[in-house]
Amino acid sequence: MKKNEDLNQRNLKGISKVISIISKILEVCMIVGASACLVATIAIPFIFKNIKIGETNISIGKFKIVQLSQEELLKNGVDTKTFDFIKEFITDNRVFELCAYTFICVVALVGMAFFFYYLYKLFKNINKEDTPFTENNVDIITKLLIALIGYMAVPTILAWIAELIGNIDINYSWGLKDIILLLVIFASRHIFAYGCSLEKSKK
Repeated sequence: MKKNEDLNQRNLKGISKVISIISKILEVCMIVGASACLVATIAIPFIFKNIKIGETNISIGKFKIVQLSQEELLKNGVDTKTFDFIKEFITDNRVFELCAYTFICVVALVGMAFFFYYLYKLFKNINKEDTPFTENNVDIITKLLIALIGYMAVPTILAWIAELIGNIDINYSWGLKDIILLLVIFASRHIFAYGCSLEKSKK
């Protein structure tokens, strides 16, 4: 019996170590992604301001991003379709739509960064402590819930506001998997709280 308990504890600590490492990596990825989207949000208005559209080219300042020959313009090929799409996108002045989308991505990625940060803390604690059922872990799971709710709710509200102000379609949404994950974490919080009360009753 003691041997089985020791084996289970070793397995738990091994799995929790792996999950904590993966969570830390994903947290860093979310931070990098959020930083890139924030830079894009700030840069987009300046880029659009300096874009010049010619008959056969599109340039930013002196740097040409699209250059087509007259023969390519006469073809019904991929290049001309891409060229026409970029021209239409720029002439429609969709700066607000792009900025709104990238900023909402920033908020969503920050929410996920917090989620993975608390997931890392939770499994780091499980790896180090004798029992996973502690009040500290219950508090961390509560923060996990808040981070996940923030990831789902805040970008959605911002998308609605952007759609109302700019008459655009951001199309930000969360699905059934997010709701299931929310319910699983909510249930886990109660399980950990119950386990914590059992640990206290043993003392």
